Amino acid sequence: MTLEKAKQYKEVGWRSPGNLPWTPEVSLKSMDVAGIDFTMLSLPALSAGFVGEENRALARDRNVFVSQICQAHPGRFGFFASLPFLEDITGKSLNL
Repeated sequence: MTLEKAKQYKEVGWRSPGNLPWTPEVSLKSMDVAGIDFTMLSLPALSAGFVGEENRALARDRNVFVSQICQAHPGRFGFFASLPFLEDITGKSLNL
């Protein structure tokens, strides 16, 4: 975590874990110490942008990124999928 981010967190009263900046290896080490076999990953909801292909692509890219972490560490991570903005009713389903 950057010093600036830590300062912002302190100002608003947020406490963050000591595992930032986050990497899968940082989590795996913490999980092993705590005796945790499996954890779910979840990225924050998309909060900026516009309904459209760019937003759908961002959600898709985030899901691919996290799925690669899960594939690299089978049995250790699962994830909650990111969704494009819920107002996006014109987006097409992709068969990947």
